[in-house]
Amino acid sequence: MSAEKISTSALAKRRGVSVKAVFAELSQRGWIVRLNEQWELTNAGRQQGGEVVSSERFGQYIVWPDSLALDEPDGLPASTVLPARSHVTVSQLAEPLGISPAQLNTLLAELHWIKRAKPKGWELTHHGAFYGGLARETKDNIPYVIWPDNLLEQPVLKHSVGVVAGELSSILQLDRTYHADYPDFLRAEQQQAANFLSLDGHAHRYLMTQRVDNWLYLAGINHAINRSLPFDMTLVSDFYLPDVGVYIECVDRSREADYLKFIDTKRQRYKKAGLTLIELSEADTQQLDAVLPRLLKPLGVEFS
Repeated sequence: MSAEKISTSALAKRRGVSVKAVFAELSQRGWIVRLNEQWELTNAGRQQGGEVVSSERFGQYIVWPDSLALDEPDGLPASTVLPARSHVTVSQLAEPLGISPAQLNTLLAELHWIKRAKPKGWELTHHGAFYGGLARETKDNIPYVIWPDNLLEQPVLKHSVGVVAGELSSILQLDRTYHADYPDFLRAEQQQAANFLSLDGHAHRYLMTQRVDNWLYLAGINHAINRSLPFDMTLVSDFYLPDVGVYIECVDRSREADYLKFIDTKRQRYKKAGLTLIELSEADTQQLDAVLPRLLKPLGVEFS
């Protein structure tokens, strides 16, 4: 163990709070999970500098950088990570939902919480670890993921499952609750007709996004439009590339101050949540053949 890392008990002592309170906070942030009566470090916890160490006296335990900032937001609100009672398989989660385990796995992959493993199976991503996923392997070394038994309480996943299962509240987007401070200009925009059709049939309010949609479609890139962001159901991205977990926003820098302020806040939320974002300007959308390949290839996007 490096000298600058301390135990969870020591971390609690420095903060002047109980050890139980610190464990609860670390669990809420998705950095540790409770499994088989002991705490396990998640991939998200490792990214914060957590390590598992062993000693003859205490056995295995988790240590943290002494500078760990628990009082600062980490981008995904702690309230979005709900304490779980236990971990279950995808089959157990899917059983009461009216969808198959295979469908649920593809929904989790669409959110980029898991990704396909080669030659078969599913691997956990750091976003999935945040939501309490734990990587496991079968006796044949095929990777799979177990999840908190309350995973379906996460709004964005619950909405996706509802859409696939044919629930009207999700299909009609009645499950979206807008904040009181939701920008007025965005509310007004949502009432505008989407008159610009792209080749794949998507309707757009702006030519900027219509151009990008056409380019993605012709390049054979799997994409969605107006996809809710994992950390806020009321916020949507212009485009989402589910195969690689990349978001694209078209930004009109000539617009009003309220819009630019909103874009800046949204950009910071993408960053804090650890999401990969590409921003395109009006000029970029006029030369997509030069711009998008340069931005997408390093991210592992394959296209024709």
